[in-house]
Amino acid sequence: MTLDANFWPALWSLAAASSTRPEIFLTVWFAESGLDPSIVNKDGCIGLNQTCPKEIGGPGFPTTPEAYAALPASEQVAWIAPQVLSQVKLNGGPFLSAARYYQANFMPATLTTAKRAGDVIASKFGPYAMEYANNAGLDMNKDGKITLSDLGDFLVHVVNDYGYDVDKGAPLSTAIHTAYLHAPPRPLWSSPALVIRERGPAVASKGRGGAVVIALCFGGLLAAGARGRR
Repeated sequence: MTLDANFWPALWSLAAASSTRPEIFLTVWFAESGLDPSIVNKDGCIGLNQTCPKEIGGPGFPTTPEAYAALPASEQVAWIAPQVLSQVKLNGGPFLSAARYYQANFMPATLTTAKRAGDVIASKFGPYAMEYANNAGLDMNKDGKITLSDLGDFLVHVVNDYGYDVDKGAPLSTAIHTAYLHAPPRPLWSSPALVIRERGPAVASKGRGGAVVIALCFGGLLAAGARGRR
């Protein structure tokens, strides 16, 4: 995990401005990049949230792609922040789940049309057939559609398999714990409570050695951290 010291205040500033829990951002960025600000995918998307070039429909970069990939995580958050606040407006308020913010990062234009768990974000035969083809791995039940429920299922897979093994110091659990260690005075949230799906309760508890463990309730199943990218 290569997050600079200024990343934590930048994260909390974005969380406060968007009224969205910092662990929601961390979960999606972990799924996108493993929290590595220098990572570049095959399409030229770069950094924490895999910001894409304008040529393929992304917001582009404030500088050259090479320079953006070399920016510390805190400076990438400064570039991401206005995009997030614009997405919050489309969403009609703060993101209450990691799945919903993942939808905003993946295809923000669908925030106003695909709001419920079963609503189609992209489909093999349209809408957004090209986006579906390029991200077919997000179709978790292989029914030819990517829904908000699929995004939640994908993130659950990422968290359980790669991000939340406290005993192994998995990057997402470490990042969430570190974020709350660096919380500002009188933060909006005093302890983590990560909701991955758009609907579903979550509780925070203490794990061995005082490490923070997020216990997530999904459809009646309780999954406490065990162990990404599309």
